[in-house]
Amino acid sequence: MKDRLRKFLPWVGYPVFYLVVFALFTRCTFPYESVRDRVVAEFEASQKQPGKRLEIDELGGHWLFGVKAEGVRLITEPPPKLGAAAGEAPRPKVMAVDSLKLSVGLLRRLFGTWAVSYEAEVGGGVIEGTFFQNAEGARIVASAKDVGVAGLSVLEDLVELPLGGELSGSLRLVLPEGKMSQAEGELELAIADLSVGDGKAKIRDAIALPKLHAGDLILKAQAVEGRLNVQELSARGPDFELQSEGNLRLREPFDVSLADLNLGFKFTDAYMTRNDITKSLFGEPGSRVPGLFDMDPKIRRSKADDGYYRWKIAGPMARLNFRPAARAANRAGRKADAAE
Repeated sequence: MKDRLRKFLPWVGYPVFYLVVFALFTRCTFPYESVRDRVVAEFEASQKQPGKRLEIDELGGHWLFGVKAEGVRLITEPPPKLGAAAGEAPRPKVMAVDSLKLSVGLLRRLFGTWAVSYEAEVGGGVIEGTFFQNAEGARIVASAKDVGVAGLSVLEDLVELPLGGELSGSLRLVLPEGKMSQAEGELELAIADLSVGDGKAKIRDAIALPKLHAGDLILKAQAVEGRLNVQELSARGPDFELQSEGNLRLREPFDVSLADLNLGFKFTDAYMTRNDITKSLFGEPGSRVPGLFDMDPKIRRSKADDGYYRWKIAGPMARLNFRPAARAANRAGRKADAAE
């Protein structure tokens, strides 16, 4: 047995030794700075509209077959405002990632399979997960823990106000044939102690909204045959309440996914009467004079008899259509009361 090992050991040992030395040599001499510049250049070239740029402070190796980027920033320049005075130009939005680690399974790649693991430190928390794809399909697994939502442009763009809170949750999607339109899986997210506004940022550049505390925002959804069904989307805090239901028909790319959601929200009496600003926004209790918030015809039509502002959200994700849904609900409620 020992003679056989001595006979075949050189045939196995030398190739393994060569591969290890080659990997170490490649790892130590790889031109990471050139790769960083190439990534930034290709990102800028892929932008159809100007205004976004990518910055990476440092790019280096991570273990044998991975990379680590530090100081990653996606900067979005705001569009110029007509009539804005000098020195009042809005600041660019910056989405910053402290560090990003990517590892690729090269041996699996030789057999036509992508296996990627990643870990990002962002907003004081961590986002990590894996991506796997072969000829039969793909699988996406991700989790987030204690990620500060302040500065996450994707969320702040939706409300156009600063946000506060910490995001945690998980995502698991299986994509048969690699198609989002056939996705199966679950999504669970929570934003603890969600707050909106900071007392300085203005709504439509007119009135600074006092900081609003919405409690914990909970999102639970399940994907079945490419349809993401929202099982729960709610928040209940001392200043604000929200509830939603509906679904999202997933498509490739995600921007053309079709939404069909019903959204309702209301402000609590404690918040609407907090100070003179909120009273002017929402009106004095018992007064027939509407507040500034209800002066907008669409917002006024969205207000239901129970105090909720109810909206129907439909269309592709890139061009969502918001329309008031309260009138139909009010009519249905009156008919039910009349029937009783």
